[in-house]
Amino acid sequence: MEEKVMIGGVEMTAGKLEFNGINILLIKTASGGGLGCGYLNLAAADKFGHVLATVSKVATWEDMLRAEVNGVSEAAGKLGIAVGMSGLEALKLMHNVR
Repeated sequence: MEEKVMIGGVEMTAGKLEFNGINILLIKTASGGGLGCGYLNLAAADKFGHVLATVSKVATWEDMLRAEVNGVSEAAGKLGIAVGMSGLEALKLMHNVR
């Protein structure tokens, strides 16, 4: 399921896929960056040069914003996104890149 969500006054696209009792979550910025659950593969993001940060133990969009980033693709790291910042902070950095 895909929907539009407002995060910090900015419209972003959020997707949720229920898979064998868990939710696979991704919030995507207009600039193409993404904040996803730990189910997503950072090595694949690196292979394609995608900006991706991951968070774990989340079930909702709100959980993702509060959660601590625990994984960062190489492209995300170049934007200043780092392990330990909040999901919201990571999305703000992704959004400002054009």
